[in-house]
Amino acid sequence: MKPQITGGIAGAVLANAMFELPVVTWSTTVRAGGAQLLSEGVATFGLLGVVIAVGRTRAAIMSLLLIHAICRTHPARPVQPAEAAPGAGNKLPREPRRRNAIRCWAKHAKSHREQIHYRLSSQYAVNGAFTCSWTRLMDAFIDTARRRSPIRGSMSVHVRSTLFIRMMWVSTDIDHVVAHRISTSPDIDIPDIDRRGDPMTARPRPGHMRKTRLLVGAAVLFTAAILVGTSGTSSAAPCDIYASGGTPCVAAHSTTRALFDAYNGPLYQVRRSRDNAVQDIGLLRAGGTANAAAQDSFCAGTTCVISIIYDQTGRRNHLTQAPPGGFNGPAAGGFDNLANATAAPITIGGNKAYGVFVAPGTGYRNNATSGIATGSASQGVYMVAAGGHVNSGCCFDYGNAETNSRDNGNGRMGAVYFGTLCWFGFVVPGQCVGSGPWVMADLENGLFAGANGTNTNNTGRNSTFVTGMLKMNSTTYALKDGNANSGGLKTSYNGPLPTTSGYTPLHLEGAIILGIGGDNSNGSAGTFYEGVMTTGFPSDATENAVQANIVAAGYGQAPGGTRTGAIVSGVNGAKCLDNNNAAATPGNKVQMFDCNGFAAAQSWTVNTSGIGPITIDGGCLDITGNNSANGTLVEWWTCNGGPNQQWQAVNGQLVNPATGKCLDDPASITTNGIQLQIWACSGASNQQWRLP
Repeated sequence: MKPQITGGIAGAVLANAMFELPVVTWSTTVRAGGAQLLSEGVATFGLLGVVIAVGRTRAAIMSLLLIHAICRTHPARPVQPAEAAPGAGNKLPREPRRRNAIRCWAKHAKSHREQIHYRLSSQYAVNGAFTCSWTRLMDAFIDTARRRSPIRGSMSVHVRSTLFIRMMWVSTDIDHVVAHRISTSPDIDIPDIDRRGDPMTARPRPGHMRKTRLLVGAAVLFTAAILVGTSGTSSAAPCDIYASGGTPCVAAHSTTRALFDAYNGPLYQVRRSRDNAVQDIGLLRAGGTANAAAQDSFCAGTTCVISIIYDQTGRRNHLTQAPPGGFNGPAAGGFDNLANATAAPITIGGNKAYGVFVAPGTGYRNNATSGIATGSASQGVYMVAAGGHVNSGCCFDYGNAETNSRDNGNGRMGAVYFGTLCWFGFVVPGQCVGSGPWVMADLENGLFAGANGTNTNNTGRNSTFVTGMLKMNSTTYALKDGNANSGGLKTSYNGPLPTTSGYTPLHLEGAIILGIGGDNSNGSAGTFYEGVMTTGFPSDATENAVQANIVAAGYGQAPGGTRTGAIVSGVNGAKCLDNNNAAATPGNKVQMFDCNGFAAAQSWTVNTSGIGPITIDGGCLDITGNNSANGTLVEWWTCNGGPNQQWQAVNGQLVNPATGKCLDDPASITTNGIQLQIWACSGASNQQWRLP
């Protein structure tokens, strides 16, 4: 609340300063009739319009707008002595008389209720009718706004806070009028208050009006703070939600969007192969989605890899190329590969973005972190991953791991896993329900579907985009999964930690991994879009709110048109369409091979919205000899525009329109080096391909 309160106070001070007024001042102007009707209508509906229109702006801006609007519609003009000259009748009285009248009104309203109501209804019928009509009109406006507003969840708070501010000023105006009329009407008897002579000329007690003003001022600032605070709630990003739940993020990684509503730094860094130059990829706006166009421009005409995934928390828990550990990676020095920057295009909120395409051998890590849970400390972890890019290799993880990249024993990890590796199926038959993929907990030396490993309630999740959540403390852990495009979370397990030695309590070490196991096991496949790690044990309500935010973010498949990236087998998500050795030689075989991030051999350009060639290495995917028989092999050939080089994506299949045949993995064999062919389309998994 501190930033909101500070913003409210600063807004009030600035608004007064703008009009060359004392920094703290109060209205002394009484208005009635048509002027009041016009000003209150403009102020109220204008202010509500601002709240609805800019409900996603920063707190300070909202505060300034609110206080400025209030001050503009209630300028403080001190009453001039001439205005209250004797015999003026309907003119305002001198300030002391007015103050005393208000004090009389405040203290004796109850005892004179009937007389006051009579005066209000008879002498001020116009004001009464205006107040009633104004309220009814406002109710209709609010109902319409709530039905049409994109921020319905917080609309009632916005509107009620706004109305509270406006109604307070309206009632103050009416009170001033009524109090003045009562005080100058001979037929209403108002008892003396500390009377020494005329009650209307008696000097008020020094502290009374000060207290009243302080109370009213506090109400204004408090209400403005509520309004300003909730103005960001409707757009609160995952880490804002976690923070409001008392479990703040200590690591936040994404290549698709900001995970704090106010974040406006880089999401990731790309390095291009042509000259090894690097560029940070930021956001379209603060709190928004990735600026994919910046990557496309930087990487045009060459290939790029993701070299850094930045931590958005400010703790510098960035993820970089994973070093060797218990297992070596395929890159120089035993490091893991970096992800092809264009291999996983998607949309988010209607804007283009790229995920982190993890092929076997790809991995990211940070062994020297700040703020990550260690020992048996509580933590929460979630990631959003691609539901269709998985395998049974170890281990597509995101979360807490060993700081030396080695297996240090049971309970040394706390990472969320997603894939089809049924770890305990070798020990306990039937441990995994269905064929997966599953969200599980990697606690080291085991992928736990729940309890001690087996859990029939963990039935897997195969939506296009998947949310996987894990949280743990010294005695328990919980697993949840959900469709990142719709609906809520399913709790597959919430109970004690495994009873096997070493797991209760855990012995977390505090490194962060992505796409690999704690000992640098790097045989996994998957695509990562976003993920965070928290300190503390997040509540269910917090996690539900985070899932709602993920759904609202609007993850989607990349739109039709030309896209570049890996073409993944429908039989085995770890196998990709591969131009053998990336050779630009006519007749070079196109084969099945491990997805390995080798862009030159596996980064295909596909027309996903119509008929066109599938290209790589300056050539085309070609049906040998322009034949049409089942079993005709496909190869790399110089592009010539022939019908045997045209393909169309249809329901997950790649169809050659000239023959009506589909690209086919012979007999569903995914052995490295098996050459692909065309065959009559059947819709079988060996003819299904996940396109870039």
